Amino acid sequence: MDSLINNLKSLIGVKAWDYTERRKALRVPCRIDGTLQKGEGVLGSEIRNIGIGGLQIKCFGKVKKGDMVRIRSLKEHLEADFNTIQCQVEWVKKETGGTLVGLSFQEKSEVLNRSWLIFELKEMGVRAKGTKQKRDSVRVNCLIPARVFQGADNRKARIRDLGPFGARVECPGDAFTKDTHLSLRFGPIEHLPKIEVNCEVVSTRDFGVMHYGLSFSKFTTGNRKDLEKYMTHFFKK
Repeated sequence: MDSLINNLKSLIGVKAWDYTERRKALRVPCRIDGTLQKGEGVLGSEIRNIGIGGLQIKCFGKVKKGDMVRIRSLKEHLEADFNTIQCQVEWVKKETGGTLVGLSFQEKSEVLNRSWLIFELKEMGVRAKGTKQKRDSVRVNCLIPARVFQGADNRKARIRDLGPFGARVECPGDAFTKDTHLSLRFGPIEHLPKIEVNCEVVSTRDFGVMHYGLSFSKFTTGNRKDLEKYMTHFFKK
C-alpha cells in the first residue's frame, strides 16, 4: 500500500502527516462522482473522502452493513489497470437526500496501487499544489463559535473547517478583502483551550454569508499543539 500512502503524504503534506500518523483516522476530503455496484444493481454515489483504510461516500440507494460492493469513479482513467475497487460496507448513516456509507478496502495493495484511486489522488495533489494557498494539511469539518478582530471591528464568526495552518471561517458583515490581516479567537470549549491567532485572508467566497480562507501566522494565545487538540477532537466526531 506504499503508493497509496505516498500519494496521501504528497497531497496532505509531511508536516500534517507527522501530526496525524494515526493512519486509519486520516481522511482527505474530496468530491468525486462515482458509482456503487451491489450485485447486478448500480447506484449513483459521491465519494466524500479517501483514507488509508477505505472511503466515505454518499450513496443514492439502499445498502446495509456487511454488503460487498464495487466502487468506481465516473471519470475515465485510461492509465489505470483496475477501474473498480471492491469494498465492504462498515457503517451506514441516513443523510438528507441519500445515505452516508463508510467502506473498507477489500483489495490487495497491488490492486489499489494500480487502480483509478491512485490517479484521482495524484490529480488532487496537483490541484492542491498549484494554488496560491497550498492546502497541504488535513482539514477537519467542525462548527466552532469564534470571534474575528480587525482593529476596532469585532465580529461573531463560526469556524467551518480547521487545519494545522489555517481555517475556513463564516463571518457576517462587510466583506474583508484578500490579504487582510485579522485575529481569530475561539475556545475554551469543554476540555479544549482558548486560542487566538493572527491570520491573513487568502480566499473569499460569498454563500449569502461570507466565507474566508485564513492562513495562520502567529499565535498570541495558545500554540499549534493546542490547535492539534481541536483537530483530534473533531476527527473523532
